[in-house]
Amino acid sequence: MKINNLNLTIAILVGLAICLSCKSDNKILDTNAKLPDNVSAQSQLEATKFEIFKVEPDAQTNLKPTTLKYKEVKYHRGDLLVRQDFYEVNNTLKGFEVITKEKDGGISNYYSVDSVLLAIYHLAYIPGTDLVMRKEGFDGQTKDLLRIETYEYDNSTNGMKSKIIFDASGSPVRKYEMSLDDKGNEKTVAIMNPDGTAIANESYEVLASDNTGRWTERWGKVNGEVKTFQRRIFSKLNK
Repeated sequence: MKINNLNLTIAILVGLAICLSCKSDNKILDTNAKLPDNVSAQSQLEATKFEIFKVEPDAQTNLKPTTLKYKEVKYHRGDLLVRQDFYEVNNTLKGFEVITKEKDGGISNYYSVDSVLLAIYHLAYIPGTDLVMRKEGFDGQTKDLLRIETYEYDNSTNGMKSKIIFDASGSPVRKYEMSLDDKGNEKTVAIMNPDGTAIANESYEVLASDNTGRWTERWGKVNGEVKTFQRRIFSKLNK
């Protein structure tokens, strides 16, 4: 299977962004998630805007960002993701996901822009943390199980180092492996078939970071060739 180089980064990031959760039946009850009230007010909400742009050379053959290819905004309290907004490439809202956590479990509902429930996720967190280790995703209307995802993290940085996607029967269909730097930033992402054969690989060159070492601007490269410009903007928000 081959992925067009221009769309490789989108395939990788969308694959990493779309998540699922904990063991249950193939059908679940509809759960109306909301912004959680059970999170400490002392933990400030942070928004992370993430954008991917196609790059093209200018008149001097220098690469510059051009067309927006992907955009999302995540809202966290510490490591806990509480909401995620997804945008069309024309910058209009496409849909949003709202997460409620209770102890080591949680529910995430994904809605269209007109508030139609499209998907429901059951979440299992690593005990004592806000890191999701397993997700089960269900169709928002039929409540049928769609797929399962599992995650592993680096112990020192909490950066994700592995993700496996399973179909509704529990058979693995895709695996992602990430190499990380000492700040938890991805250096490479490899997409593989269940048998370990490679589908695609991307590497990253960090151009700018914030004062904690999190990347804020980087190139996305395929086979050493720059294909995308990626940007993150971190903002502190009131509760």
